[in-house]
Amino acid sequence: MSVRINISQSWFKSGSSISGTVSLHGDEDIDINTLNIRFVGSCDTQIDVLHDEFEKVQGRAPLFEYMQVLFKGPRTMHPGLSWPFHFTIPSHSVANQPKSWLQQKQGFNIDPSQDLPPSFSDQCVHGTARVTYTLIATLTSWKSFTAEKVVHKTLTLPPTRDIEASSPSFIQRTQTLTCRSLHLQPQRDDKPLTFKEKLIAKRTSKLPAAVFNLHMLLPTFGVTRQHLPMILGIEHDSDASTATMLPIVLLKECVVQLLATTHVQYPGPKNLLEVQGWTTSHGLSPTLSSEVSRKPIPVTEHTDLSSFLQLVIPAYHVPNFSTFNVRRNYQLRIQISVECAQKTLKAEFVAENFTLLAADYMPNRGATAEVSNSTVMEQEEGAPGYDDRDDVPPPYEGQSSSLPSARH
Repeated sequence: MSVRINISQSWFKSGSSISGTVSLHGDEDIDINTLNIRFVGSCDTQIDVLHDEFEKVQGRAPLFEYMQVLFKGPRTMHPGLSWPFHFTIPSHSVANQPKSWLQQKQGFNIDPSQDLPPSFSDQCVHGTARVTYTLIATLTSWKSFTAEKVVHKTLTLPPTRDIEASSPSFIQRTQTLTCRSLHLQPQRDDKPLTFKEKLIAKRTSKLPAAVFNLHMLLPTFGVTRQHLPMILGIEHDSDASTATMLPIVLLKECVVQLLATTHVQYPGPKNLLEVQGWTTSHGLSPTLSSEVSRKPIPVTEHTDLSSFLQLVIPAYHVPNFSTFNVRRNYQLRIQISVECAQKTLKAEFVAENFTLLAADYMPNRGATAEVSNSTVMEQEEGAPGYDDRDDVPPPYEGQSSSLPSARH
């Protein structure tokens, strides 16, 4: 005999309703004592900590937990029965947190009524971090109190944003490059260097030099499924240059990476909170309207790279969020190669505090639903189970709960 949780979809937004059934399947009747379903949201971590030896330290910050009693026996039931259930997803955390989670710092969100974070899962060799929303159905038998069947179904709470993000915002990063080459001489063609010229080229102090600043305007935020704007500019430093003419600088390569960092907080010795984190690099693959490697792009005072590199941040990247014991942050790193007088030079630009936003815009999402602030709330019992073989549903032997239920 098996227990199943049946819902029409697994993606939900905060404030929306979840309806489904819990059904019994199998070939034999079963003696049921209780059947209930819980809806649980939590942030769970596990870190390998080295003291005298490695040990796994787990942490859990509850977001909410609701329970609905579907049936109270004892009674012998046959397979094929189903019981409906209904929950409303809150817009914010409603669980009572341990005091330790309300004393942390380092960028973790300690607001007990914070907005629900999106579903999330990340791991490295020494730790895991998860934000999960789960339906848990539990059936107990009245003949054997140790006989218990537990079924889980994980739901997905996709990320949303309450910021319009209508116009881009930039931060400027600058690198100074120096190119030394005989090809910077006036009237110099692109023929190979002679043996004498190669000997001269080894003494770089004798070579003409072109000094220029590369200015990269990096976006301070990005939105998933939308183009990422980037602007590259050049400023020639004629005072520091010894070349008598301004060189042409060509962009040959541009590599864009999202550096995602996950920090987790966990109880250490003497209940003092400790923090560990790990960073993973995600390359953003551009769709080139002009192949940079075959047709380099001249760098001007204002070169809009988004017109050449159609960079879109994939939707599977979870936006920035911070909760009681897990937070996710991003950096944006751009590495470029430029050609000047047949020399290849490299530069790197980093936006240390890059904010990634969700594509779905939900203004005032915090006002969509309110639920009483309780760690476990038992909602009204569902209707008794029945199937097509019954003329009337089996009797329900229990009293309605007086505990608070969600307000819609």
